[in-house]
Amino acid sequence: FANYGMPIPIIAQQSTSYLGALFNFIFHNIIFSYNVVILISAFLSVLFFYLFLRLHTNVKGAILGVFLFHLAPYRILNIYIRGAIPEFFAGIFFPLILFALYKWINEKKAYALFLFAFSVCGILLTHPFTLVIYSFFFVPYTLYLLYKQKNIPLKILMLGIFGLLGVGLAAYYIIPLFLELKYFYYGTGNRFLSDQ
Repeated sequence: FANYGMPIPIIAQQSTSYLGALFNFIFHNIIFSYNVVILISAFLSVLFFYLFLRLHTNVKGAILGVFLFHLAPYRILNIYIRGAIPEFFAGIFFPLILFALYKWINEKKAYALFLFAFSVCGILLTHPFTLVIYSFFFVPYTLYLLYKQKNIPLKILMLGIFGLLGVGLAAYYIIPLFLELKYFYYGTGNRFLSDQ
């Protein structure tokens, strides 16, 4: 919970809030803690995106892809203009979802289903709406991977089950978030309704 002077609490993003709080507890410097969270996010998102790209291309192609990914205007704006740590941090889980999809559908690795569930949970605990944005990329990628595969219904069923597992793991955060969303948006603009 994070209460900003409102009569009810606001549900803050879990992963970045608690990670930043942990670093602030250790270092007693909020600016340094902010920078460490950004550094961790930048490093892990680039590393995981590189691992994903290596499934499809050589080292040079993967490095070029990582370079373009890391310097994308959206990511730069999130850090230097908007200060949107949760959106930036969610970039860690996007390549993990793609990696897990490839490993499950093409290589039938069982651990990939758990990685998929963990990644869905990670995005939901970091910045839930980015799951919607990223779905415009990983849903077509899933369909591409499923093309010419055998046992397609089983693979989709397993992805659905483990996707729901990821949502279930994040339910302690997602359910209160959706329940209080109406108060959050009205409250920040000082437009409380009479029945609120």
